[in-house]
Amino acid sequence: MAGNTLSGQSRSEKHNSIVPSDPENISGTQNGVFSPAQEEVYPEGGTQAWLAVTGSFLVYFASFGVVNSFGFFQTFYQQEYLKNYSPTAISFIGTLQITLMYLSGSVAGALFDLYGPKWLYLSAAIGGAGSMLATSFTQPNAIWQQFLAQSLLFGLTVAYGVQPALTVAGQYFHRKRAMAMGIVASGSSLGGVCLPIMFSRLIPQIGFAWALRVGAVILLTCYGLAIVVSSSKQPKRKLKSLGSLLDYRGFLDIRYSCLSAGAVIASLGVYVPFYYIEPFCVALDPNSKVRSYLLPLINASSLFGRIMCVPSSWAMRTRSNYGRLLTLAAVDMQRTALAG
Repeated sequence: MAGNTLSGQSRSEKHNSIVPSDPENISGTQNGVFSPAQEEVYPEGGTQAWLAVTGSFLVYFASFGVVNSFGFFQTFYQQEYLKNYSPTAISFIGTLQITLMYLSGSVAGALFDLYGPKWLYLSAAIGGAGSMLATSFTQPNAIWQQFLAQSLLFGLTVAYGVQPALTVAGQYFHRKRAMAMGIVASGSSLGGVCLPIMFSRLIPQIGFAWALRVGAVILLTCYGLAIVVSSSKQPKRKLKSLGSLLDYRGFLDIRYSCLSAGAVIASLGVYVPFYYIEPFCVALDPNSKVRSYLLPLINASSLFGRIMCVPSSWAMRTRSNYGRLLTLAAVDMQRTALAG
């Protein structure tokens, strides 16, 4: 059975998970980018595996950490930099940013199979740092410049780091994949804790432009380390045709389509607190001294959940796929109750 170790193996081999591939699986179709393999071996650890997780963690810190920090920019723009625009118009800067990042994910995933993570990380690093540098040169009350630099450029380029980061970490794990991906995802939480505090301290001292340039240096450093330590376990694929670059035939499975639609609906309100918690606090108490820590606290609270709850949850202990779905449904209902 998939995920079970084979009897009669040596002690070193017992740490590997060998999962037979399904020749009829869509990801192994003959007409697509992928070709079917006889079996998939997961090391479930080792130096190379954990270095890949570390590199992916750094990518999430530098990419998703910036996305999770937009609540700081929302407050700063409303109060100082873009005072002539409504909060709704300003919030669309962050909305467009994350939307483009997710929409570009399918292309980034296909390119990862062709070229591996390093070239994609390099392009994401150049694009992400270039976005922050371009934003540092924008003029006050010219929101179109923020849309071009902070939304368009950042969203379209960091997708080539975020999507491969999860994939390259998942290649080394099967039984421990939830834990590994939880560690990777916690990088976004840690970035959402550190970056807003950093910007709130630097801007009064060195100004908005130079604070963003410091952020660009941090992004380049994280991506540079990720490029050094990350490597793909799978061999690079060959592109058989341009049409095979993107394969959406998975949506022909009604179960997958329903799950995808449900995930989209459940995520619609996720980032509202991240964007508006600080402006809401300012509206209630303009002199509040804790407002700059509210966004980091939200991100910090998700840090422990990403690492600890996922691998130890009931869903990860059961062999039934319904267990995972029930856990997801329970979490979504709790989130809805809290939001209400």
